[in-house]
This record gives sequence, C-alpha cells and structure tokens, in this order.
Amino acid sequence: MGDVQPNAAVENAYLEAHSWGSYGEWRLGLTKGAAEDSKARYAFVYGDFRRLHRTGILACHYRAAEWRHKEIELAAHELLQIDKRSAWDRSAPARQARCRPPLNRPPAAISR
Repeated sequence: MGDVQPNAAVENAYLEAHSWGSYGEWRLGLTKGAAEDSKARYAFVYGDFRRLHRTGILACHYRAAEWRHKEIELAAHELLQIDKRSAWDRSAPARQARCRPPLNRPPAAISR
C-alpha cells in the first residue's frame, strides 16, 4: 500500500479526533494478546481514514492468504466483490472521499 497507507503522524491525529473503535473500522483484524487501546491491536489496514484503497484490500487479501488468516482473507475478498459491483464510481470522487468502511462485522482475531 505504501504511498496511501497512513503513517504514524496521520494515525495519531486521527486518534486524537476519533475513538479506538473508529480507528479499528479501517482494519480487518485484531491481534491476539495486544493491549486493548493500542495500534498494535489492529492489523490489515485497507484505507487511509478517508477512502478505501483497492491496493490496500488486495494487499490484505494476499497477506491473509499467505499467513493463513482465512476470516481476513474472506473479508478482503468480500470488499473486492463490492469493488467489482460498484466499479468505485470514478465519476464521483467527492462521494468516495466520504465513504466509510463497508463491513458490518467485527474484525477477525489473529495470532502473530
């Protein structure tokens, strides 16, 4: 994801204005054993707190498959299917910029 993945300063600014729950909505997984209110708790980032990024979703999908995190792999696959249905409507960038993560389920727990 590289260029679009939020860096530590962006994450900290987001956390000053939002809850840990909101921060976690931009991640597909929870790390087992990590402290409750810590960045280490959340894994598999797929957006930059403003937009979903297809490259981020693809990275999550491939990493989850490689590390055998099946629930996360399936959640990423589900996001990719939403992408195919909507074609990300490139004619409406303002609406994209305001989109929220589309999953209505809690992140999957993972072991590191």
